[in-house]
Amino acid sequence: MLQYLAGRRQRGFTLIELMITVAIVAILSMIAYPAYQGQVKKGNRAEGKSATLKTAQTLERYFTVNNTYTTSFTTLGMPSYSGDDSAGSKYDLTIVAGAAGITTSFTVKATPRSPDPECGRLTYTQAGQKGMELNTESTVSKCW
Repeated sequence: MLQYLAGRRQRGFTLIELMITVAIVAILSMIAYPAYQGQVKKGNRAEGKSATLKTAQTLERYFTVNNTYTTSFTTLGMPSYSGDDSAGSKYDLTIVAGAAGITTSFTVKATPRSPDPECGRLTYTQAGQKGMELNTESTVSKCW
């Protein structure tokens, strides 16, 4: 019987090998997941920037014809969200008239639907000034 057991090959993994593999996967996950989340935020932010600039461009075309800006997305014929549909959009858009409701200036604001602690709300004015709200630690160049 001893000869039979001695000649038999082991199959499978030992507990130590399995634990080392699990530890390696856990360490890689701890590094990769935050990097992945950062890239997702950047992708979402790109959608918000694109929608903000598209809204500003449409407002400029409206101003060319009417000699005034509007705060109504219905008047502009465009949605008040980024993306293709409301359910899947990453940002909600608003148009704010200039000081005291003057419609010769505007600020387009893109508010993220999921928290973006790095940049917060993105802004764009009729003068082409890019900005952000809700966070003072980041820089405009990093968010835009």
